[in-house]
Amino acid sequence: MTIDPGFEKFKRWRFIVELLPVIAMFFVIGSRIGFWYETNDDYIINGMLAGWFTGEPSFRTIYTGLFYAFPIKCLYDLFPAVGWYGIINLFLYVTANYGILNRITAGAKSIAGYVCRLALGLSVLGLMLRLNVFFQYTSIGIMLAVLGFVILIVGSGRKRDLLAFFICEAVSYGVRPESMEIVQITGFMMYFAFTLKGALLIKKPLVKHMINRVAPALIISALVICIGFVADRISYSGETWQQALETNDARSAWFDYHISPEADEIREILDKNNVTDTEYYAYRYYLNYSWDNSSEMVSDVNDYLAKRDQSPKDYPGIVRSVFLNAGLDWGLQKITFLCVAIVIVSAILKKSLLDLLLLFTLEVSKLLAWGYLYYIGRFPVRIMVPLAICHISMLILIALNRPDSKDEQKDGFRIIKSIMAAGMAGVFLLVSVRSFVLQYRNCA
Repeated sequence: MTIDPGFEKFKRWRFIVELLPVIAMFFVIGSRIGFWYETNDDYIINGMLAGWFTGEPSFRTIYTGLFYAFPIKCLYDLFPAVGWYGIINLFLYVTANYGILNRITAGAKSIAGYVCRLALGLSVLGLMLRLNVFFQYTSIGIMLAVLGFVILIVGSGRKRDLLAFFICEAVSYGVRPESMEIVQITGFMMYFAFTLKGALLIKKPLVKHMINRVAPALIISALVICIGFVADRISYSGETWQQALETNDARSAWFDYHISPEADEIREILDKNNVTDTEYYAYRYYLNYSWDNSSEMVSDVNDYLAKRDQSPKDYPGIVRSVFLNAGLDWGLQKITFLCVAIVIVSAILKKSLLDLLLLFTLEVSKLLAWGYLYYIGRFPVRIMVPLAICHISMLILIALNRPDSKDEQKDGFRIIKSIMAAGMAGVFLLVSVRSFVLQYRNCA
């Protein structure tokens, strides 16, 4: 299908059409709801970067990587009165929202097609309301990594696509290394599958095409992880920092995965480490401690809790949780099912067996990534909602990608497909609006 000449002129200005709703949403949030940190972690990170605790800005926050923390620390050095952490977070959230919307609309070839894609993109933005209200470094790390793969999948392997992918993944790793890493599972499985479909349709040498398209992205991802890991290890070298990291890891495992015990329950551990009840409760509730062997004491408690709460894994239950989208609210469960239905109907209309294979690949990647989180018992809203946005975005890209055959050139088929596409986009938009309203009421 050739591009409509009238739409060709409009494409020069479409970034304004897409940027305006993003700015409008953040303006409404800022004026009617306000921006908040979902957890104390971001407050602590901000305090470390700004020098609230040490008297001078520091990039050693423990939680974030050097790629992200060091530039913000330098900004605080130059202009200490400016709230750089919040400003940079806001910029990254706007970038993630606009980037995903822009890439969803990128393949349109007519005004009608663009309107349908815009409706789908705005629907995804509506689902992200709560993420945009409650800033959380884990969430934005996931969203930036997702944006990187969306750019790759929609792009054509150009150098600027790879550069954008590198920037997104590097910043994501800097914001939260684990956020970037968890997205690589779904991202590369889907990029590989989309690239494979493209190679089969254009009848290019399969192995050469796959290597040329996928290998550079794999190398970029590996370099980001390796360089980031080495830089972070160097930044936290030394016995004191290693002890601090061990204490933080043990504390995270303690508070994130277990119900904290009362002092009487761990009396033997407290006595062994010469920790009083008052000191223990100060740590339990406020993370304040005055004993010297904090790392050993926290590790002892963590080992005790791991044994206390040990239970057989319910593997069928984990699989059910993955495919029933356990842990999601505000209509996101139903919307995910709706998107799967849209993909199946779209595949039937396009007579695309390859689209069904793409869907299968996506669900397998979801089982691996989400299943791991359910397995370790770590699925808070700040992680699961961005992963759900990733899943929904991939489903939309599957529905919008090219058909397997040339039947779409037939006028009758194109009319039927257009009507179905408009109907599905409309239904998705209505369901998304309902989710937006539910999230707004929850946040306001």
